[in-house]
Amino acid sequence: MRVWLTEIGEPLPTGPSVRLLRTGLLARSLAASGHEVVWWASTFDHDGKRQIAWPPGFRQVESGLGIYLLAGSEYRKNMSLRRYIADIQLARSFKRESARFRKPDIVVTSMPSYFLASEAVSYGATHQLPVVVDVQDPWPEIFVDVVPRWAKPAVLAALAPDRRRVRALLHGATAITSMMETLLTWALARAGRERGSLDQVFHIGADYLPPTEATRVSANVRGIIDVSSGRFVVIYVGTFGRFTNPRVIVAAARVLNEQRQQDRYSFILAGDGPGLAAVRASASGMPNVHFPGRIAAHDLSAILSIGSVGVVPYPRGHQAVPNKVFTYLAAGLPLVASPEGELRAILEDARAGVTFEGEDHMSLADAISRLERHPDLATRMAAAAAVLFRDRFEASKIYDKFVHHIERVAMDGREA
Repeated sequence: MRVWLTEIGEPLPTGPSVRLLRTGLLARSLAASGHEVVWWASTFDHDGKRQIAWPPGFRQVESGLGIYLLAGSEYRKNMSLRRYIADIQLARSFKRESARFRKPDIVVTSMPSYFLASEAVSYGATHQLPVVVDVQDPWPEIFVDVVPRWAKPAVLAALAPDRRRVRALLHGATAITSMMETLLTWALARAGRERGSLDQVFHIGADYLPPTEATRVSANVRGIIDVSSGRFVVIYVGTFGRFTNPRVIVAAARVLNEQRQQDRYSFILAGDGPGLAAVRASASGMPNVHFPGRIAAHDLSAILSIGSVGVVPYPRGHQAVPNKVFTYLAAGLPLVASPEGELRAILEDARAGVTFEGEDHMSLADAISRLERHPDLATRMAAAAAVLFRDRFEASKIYDKFVHHIERVAMDGREA
């Protein structure tokens, strides 16, 4: 079976140190199952904010997996006019280039790039192919959340054409999938349809990270690991952005340090993004707060191996089950998390972590301090985290099921 994937914001399998996310894990699982996969992506690295070394066009990167790179324009901010324009340009490029390429049996297209997803659904309709829309963010509604209250009506009005586009593409999908129940419910409501048997949730999941040999650990990370020895290590891995921003962790660290507990804790905040400079500045004068930057998989494995807890900070009232959840669980780390809804229910049911109120640094400091002062509790939660990951969130199990689902959608589409 020939499968097209469209996703323009995730790391590509350009080398052994790249840690793949949802689409990459799905692509490899499809290829491993004997399918011929083409991943339509962008030459612009969304996370690194730079052009990758490969030129536009198709290249075979692994057995069964090829990547078709569309020329992507650069942008500095994830929510910006330049990104909006870049997404439109990529959708137009896909429409042009896909007409020249060998037709697939099924298309799996990812949102939030709803311009590209819209073109993928249109392609499926034109060629009478099934299309799965995999919803990862509630765009364009998410733009409304980042503007002041007084501006929301105007923004909603301006986004009316985009909302109609999303409604049409979701309505035209053969199947809708997502990484969490609340997002699937949102997508079905936008599509104006009831949930069918082909509309399913597949969590992001993760692979186990192999242990890193000491000789492969970078000097920067090795230094952080050395000074963190014997301490309670609080870890954050991810973007320094608007919604996922570890500034609350720095504020909690300052509270704990002011309680003369600086020698008991180490805070490692790994990642990059537009908010990094401000967060780093807020940690001035706190030598136990470390910023290793955007790190490769072997350095990430080394850092997680010394971790005590992993923090998942989101604004109050926000619901999410992001990549970092599975990264921490795979390493057997208890979570200290603020998202409400599905993630909170998962943690409480498995007893694999504690929660705090979003953006409340005192609540976060209390949660961290509680686990540090009760090592038996932290140990039990760590064991529960490992079991939770093994039973529910190991990538191989999730994406095997996802592959079987795509095969079913393709079969139903052919029969229809």
